[in-house]
Amino acid sequence: MQNVLILYASIHHQNTEKTVRRIADHLNATVISVLHEPVPDIAHYDLVIFASGIYCNHAHKKLIEWIRHLPLKEKKTMFLYTCGLRYLNYEKEVKQLLIERKSDYVGSVYCRGYDTYGLLRYVGGIAKGHPNEKDMHKMTNKIDRLLLISTNDR
Repeated sequence: MQNVLILYASIHHQNTEKTVRRIADHLNATVISVLHEPVPDIAHYDLVIFASGIYCNHAHKKLIEWIRHLPLKEKKTMFLYTCGLRYLNYEKEVKQLLIERKSDYVGSVYCRGYDTYGLLRYVGGIAKGHPNEKDMHKMTNKIDRLLLISTNDR
């Protein structure tokens, strides 16, 4: 198994943190919040998963800052995110940045998450009950597939 680090930003309902904790258990990964912990030395990690909720159609700005400053050249990377409703290609910005930073980007995974941001709070929010067990199972399976594909490509 690879040495995995998950760097994440999760606010409001902790949707992303819930998924990160499950993925971390599945991959035996180290987990660091970009909102509360110092920037780590990533040299000994084989895979770095960046994880965020989607805020106003973007990954958290602190996560983006870390991507811009970490030494990612040839480092295997992945993006994980949660959102109330996926109506845009939310991974595009992060994927582009990870590729620009010369990382070995292997893909992204996402699931819905309970969302009460802005006007949604007046209707009780959307995606209640997410992420759920089915979401977690789909995410871990997709991560396993992406890692298998990236390993076979070498």
